[in-house]
Amino acid sequence: MIRGHEAVQALFREALRHGRLAHAYLLVGKPGIGKRLLARELAQALNCERPGYPPDGACLSCRKIRDLNHPDVIEVEAETKTLKVDQVRELCAQLRYRPFEGRTKVAVLAEAERMNAAAMNALLKTLEEPPPDTVLVLTALSLESLLPTVISRCQVVRVQPLPTAVVEEMVMEQMKVERSEARLLAVLSEGSLGKALSLDREFFLEGRRQIISRFLKLPAGAATAILDYAEELARLREDPEEVMDVFQSLYRDLLLFKEGIASTIHTDLAPAVQAAAEATSPEAILTGLERIERARRRLRQNANPRLTLAALTLALKGVPGASLESP
Repeated sequence: MIRGHEAVQALFREALRHGRLAHAYLLVGKPGIGKRLLARELAQALNCERPGYPPDGACLSCRKIRDLNHPDVIEVEAETKTLKVDQVRELCAQLRYRPFEGRTKVAVLAEAERMNAAAMNALLKTLEEPPPDTVLVLTALSLESLLPTVISRCQVVRVQPLPTAVVEEMVMEQMKVERSEARLLAVLSEGSLGKALSLDREFFLEGRRQIISRFLKLPAGAATAILDYAEELARLREDPEEVMDVFQSLYRDLLLFKEGIASTIHTDLAPAVQAAAEATSPEAILTGLERIERARRRLRQNANPRLTLAALTLALKGVPGASLESP
């Protein structure tokens, strides 16, 4: 049974118990938190040789679904940046046939927000008139890119990030690392096991120390030194979001120290972080967190990474005129 998603699992369990399963679910949440795993677990429960929720996971049907070779469980994902209309039409055509081996045919449409308008319209008829013994499960990062007509025909289920403790334990199990390293990766992952497992360990263990130590030593308002530092950051990492992760974790520690809570992230830099927290107002720390999040949004809107890092570091260090306002 999947760990950390008890609320969603309880919803599925009660729906199965009372015969109120929706014909289509839309699982919405951050990447890497287990939405597709939940969809597969539901597919297992619907076809398990021992009916009920959770599925036993050990029967032939459950094993086939786990190994992605069950004839009645179909998973579709984007082959490029867009989930194309031909993929959706092919899926809908496959759903016209009754289950071949199991009790229920399950279609998992991953990253549904990648569908273009034509693909969404092609899916509508199946959502409106689903074939018998069929359940559709769509996953998406958000509802923003989906047509209201698609959303309204699904039961929307908000999937929350995993608890840090759960990610920590799973990182230890899967990566065979010490608890201190697993805790750091878990906190930086923000509840996403997928992100925790994909983080560059060397960077977040060694590069992180350099970034934070240099940042804390930069004099406030020294624009030239700050811009040189920002340029180093841009050269250091191809993915600027990783630098944002480090800044965000630092400012969270500053906030924890300010509230009298010992650091749970940068324990190896605790004296320097505590000193910075004592010299920074709570308002400035919260403003810093807001600026980091604003910089993330700009990067996701394809803003220039170098300019965004420069604007962020200038703003965090209090250089007058530095702005991260969206154009």
